[in-house]
Amino acid sequence: MNNVAIKRIFILLSCVWLNLSAQSNSNDDVINYVEKHGADLAPSYNQVVCTDFLIKVLKNFITIDKRDYQKIQIITSLSINDLIKAKSEVPNGVCYALNSSGKGKYVTLQEAKAGDFVQFWKGFLGFYTWGHCGVLEHIDHENHKIYMYSSHPQTDGFGLHVFDLPDYIVFARLK
Repeated sequence: MNNVAIKRIFILLSCVWLNLSAQSNSNDDVINYVEKHGADLAPSYNQVVCTDFLIKVLKNFITIDKRDYQKIQIITSLSINDLIKAKSEVPNGVCYALNSSGKGKYVTLQEAKAGDFVQFWKGFLGFYTWGHCGVLEHIDHENHKIYMYSSHPQTDGFGLHVFDLPDYIVFARLK
């Protein structure tokens, strides 16, 4: 092999390595960003609710357009209960926005890892009464708990929150 061929192979392998590194570090980048800037992004819940917090986080990594914003905010005139029963993606909020725009992809509960985005709905007797979204910190499968960074009334803004693992939960990962 001549020097030109060796240089081309080296450049190609370097590009492949950099691409794989960027993909495997994106979740770490999200967690690091949230842990470092979360309190500044959501100083109080009255100023920044959970969906606003995620939009601020995502803007550091991707471009958010009007359609993404509406999907993350779950702007709809329809009942969340009816949408969930109809298996609509609308209640999936941030996960729906990332998946439908091609900027992310759905991942299963088993695949979910720190740095993934989360949307869930809690309810009683089949009626979903409230939802929440955030960035996954970890899942305690044994105790059926989810730990996530978000903006929430309990911490009056940014914090690490623990919830019982809900029946209706979706995850998405940035591409």
